[in-house]
Amino acid sequence: MHLRHLQPLVDNALGDTPVICLNGAARTGKTTLVEALQAAWPGTFARLSDPATLAWATGDPAGFLDSLPGLAFLDDAHRAPGLLPLLPAAVADGRRFLLTSTEILPRLARSLAWRMETFTLWPLAQAELQSAFPGLIDASFAGDPTLLRLEPLDRRMLLSRVLTGGYAEVQELAPRLREGWFHDYIGALARDLRVLTDLGDARQLIRLLAASGSDPAAQRCRELLARRQLMASLPAVSGPPFRCFNDSALQAQLLGPATAGLDIRPILAAPLLETFAFMELVKTAPWSQSRPALRHLRAGAQSLLVLEDHRRDLIAFAVNASATVQAEDFQGLLELRARVGERLRAGLVLHAGEAVRRFGPGLWTLPFQALWAARA
Repeated sequence: MHLRHLQPLVDNALGDTPVICLNGAARTGKTTLVEALQAAWPGTFARLSDPATLAWATGDPAGFLDSLPGLAFLDDAHRAPGLLPLLPAAVADGRRFLLTSTEILPRLARSLAWRMETFTLWPLAQAELQSAFPGLIDASFAGDPTLLRLEPLDRRMLLSRVLTGGYAEVQELAPRLREGWFHDYIGALARDLRVLTDLGDARQLIRLLAASGSDPAAQRCRELLARRQLMASLPAVSGPPFRCFNDSALQAQLLGPATAGLDIRPILAAPLLETFAFMELVKTAPWSQSRPALRHLRAGAQSLLVLEDHRRDLIAFAVNASATVQAEDFQGLLELRARVGERLRAGLVLHAGEAVRRFGPGLWTLPFQALWAARA
């Protein structure tokens, strides 16, 4: 079992917030995290995936809540939507709740304004897999992202991390068994979404997700995946939200090319490496001292992830799938600097090589392993 870096944040919130909602896709470890928290916060644990418990909660929601005094842990709370409108009154009576959900619950957040805090548990970050605390974000806001302890990592090792991803259950599996796990996971996902999207099978889901971003059915499918936390939805500097898969290995199983070709043709790995890098930043930002907000920016042909701290300082990341960084790889970052000036503390191009180079004032190249490296 891996220590989740989100655990201290949830533990701290339990001390002063009546309702905590822990969101995350299926099999990301929400129940395991709640069970770990129970050691310090004893309470009643109600697993709504249990048919008898779910029948009681849906058939008599008021009576079910009355049976849960003090602190109650409601696992898979989205399964009993009739409970949610009753929570504000229960909170007013001094009750406290920790909910887990595979779906975002915006109506509950609005009805419990200032009395609810929401966390998202993504698949494991590389730093969690290595029991490390990453320093890239804070070092970049401090103005020198090179002050990191970088481990050696060749391209084959990098692609192995990308294709294994962060789901805990696949970490020790051989590639064939890992593919079988994802096949079952995607099959269950297709069945779960079938009613809402008229999907016939998992192959139709794959065809939809591979379709143009402007395809209405594909857009609807991506919206549903974002609601289930299988895609991260990031606000854009302009335009609609940017969405990427929550895990590069899941993306590879759904849409990726034959894995044998990734090492030969770097361009094939580009979408997976972008997902891998962006999700590492999404996962680790809440643990950093900076606690930045994240936004996506399309700068010309480049995709940038822009982080902004409480002082309105910015850092920005671009991704290069090859080991060689050219001047044009900084074009999007230079455009951003022209717009925001000295607010941009650091602009970084993450690449598949080993070089750490300063391209110009405030601009660097860093290898991908900087994403989980500790500060020196």
